[in-house]
Amino acid sequence: HLVELVEQSAWTRTGAPPGEQIGRIRAAILVGGFAELLSEYLAGRIPVSRERLAEDATTLFLALGEAGSQIAADRHGKRK
Repeated sequence: HLVELVEQSAWTRTGAPPGEQIGRIRAAILVGGFAELLSEYLAGRIPVSRERLAEDATTLFLALGEAGSQIAADRHGKRK
């Protein structure tokens, strides 16, 4: 249910247009992607410092969040 929690948190901040599913898709990518990222990092297959990992992951996660919000806005005629 982590996907649902992430989805609800995002829509609390940005507002969810009725029937829009991009938030669920975005949340699933974030949750699954983060799990895979940690697995790869801990296995030594992403040879970067913890600081770089955190910085890059944060930047990418924020970009995905913004992209999801923009997609929803575009679909519902509300340019961000």
